[in-house]
Amino acid sequence: MLLFLAVKWQGLDARLTIHYDLGFTLHTATPSDSQEPSTSNPSTVAWSFPYEKLRMTGDDGNRLLWLEFADGSEQVSWLSFDTDR
Repeated sequence: MLLFLAVKWQGLDARLTIHYDLGFTLHTATPSDSQEPSTSNPSTVAWSFPYEKLRMTGDDGNRLLWLEFADGSEQVSWLSFDTDR
């Protein structure tokens, strides 16, 4: 089972994927030289963590979600849901 969410991360359009077995993956769109919008732009994996690395989550009850992963670097990712789509 997969869940895809359109989000903003560090000012970039991104897609958060939550996979039943693999955990969390954030894909950012690879910039294109074309001015035409495309739904098939290639993406880059910004980060990926299994469920067991998730340490804490939180939200503002509106648009913001934060995920804290314990991977040695103590990465905290702030995501804003793109409600305009």
